[in-house]
Amino acid sequence: MLLSKVFIAAIFLWLSGSLTLLCPGGPACRALAQSSHPAAPACPKVSDGVGLSANLPPAPETLPGPIHGAGTGASAAPALTEPASSPANLLPSPSTTTTTTSSSSSTPGGDSLFESSGGKTQPGGLLSVRINVPHNTHPVDVFTAYPYPVKPPRLAAPPSYLPVDRPSLKGLLLSSGYSARISTDKAYPTGGWRWQYAYNSALKKSKLGLPHTILTMYQWIDAIMPCVAAECRRSNEIEDARWARYQKAVDEFEQKFADIENEAVRKGLYPVEMPCRARGFSQAQVPPGSYWLTCTRKVPGLTYYWREPVEVAPGAVVNLMLTESNALEILGGW
Repeated sequence: MLLSKVFIAAIFLWLSGSLTLLCPGGPACRALAQSSHPAAPACPKVSDGVGLSANLPPAPETLPGPIHGAGTGASAAPALTEPASSPANLLPSPSTTTTTTSSSSSTPGGDSLFESSGGKTQPGGLLSVRINVPHNTHPVDVFTAYPYPVKPPRLAAPPSYLPVDRPSLKGLLLSSGYSARISTDKAYPTGGWRWQYAYNSALKKSKLGLPHTILTMYQWIDAIMPCVAAECRRSNEIEDARWARYQKAVDEFEQKFADIENEAVRKGLYPVEMPCRARGFSQAQVPPGSYWLTCTRKVPGLTYYWREPVEVAPGAVVNLMLTESNALEILGGW
């Protein structure tokens, strides 16, 4: 009797397992299994005809999108959408930062040395300077192009006038024409170089030769006196104009130096030291702009100083000649 009951139970269990395999997840299978075996777990759900293992952990609720392949009874997780403007999107990209840094590291004022406001590179100008004076013995020349006016060397008073009265001229003519004739190589001639220029110019214009004896000396002085006096007056007028230019240069420095210097720095212009290519000649490439060319020549007995304004255009060639007539100062045995 007991054996029969065991056999019937085994058959029932076998039939229950067969029904579960034939209709997995169906209502009849679940009802039969629960009525026969209340402790048996419910059949797993099926997705796309494939049975899911009961050991799998539940799907996370924060999947970035719906669960693909879910059945009819499964609820899809809401898709995560990216915010319209995240904090990362508000930061500049690395290329933008590099561009900004490179553009902000330009010369003072935002303009580079050879660039215009439009960002296009401008070619510099070629500045050539030559000194043409009669004194060239062991010269020492210094050339500098400043983008602002510089203060000239201080002069306490204008140069003294050449004499135009007869007694003073008679003494100078007697010395220069007979007793103290000099060569042009002497550093400090009698009466200074201005007197020597006036004397030689009057001698050339009058077409009078030099006296050879003291007997003809005074007649020669009377003949050449008017020409010498005229040349001395002309030399004094030249020095008056030079002194006026000097005072104008000093006033320009005192009144406009700060403003012009600030504007030059804003444009990225700085002093350019021009090398001496040969005796009395200098040439250099400079950025476009306004400059004050300063030059100093020192020779035995004389010191020349020039300060000439010059405008340099892009790609232009500017030639400047420095002479005794346009020198701002001439010091020493002048």
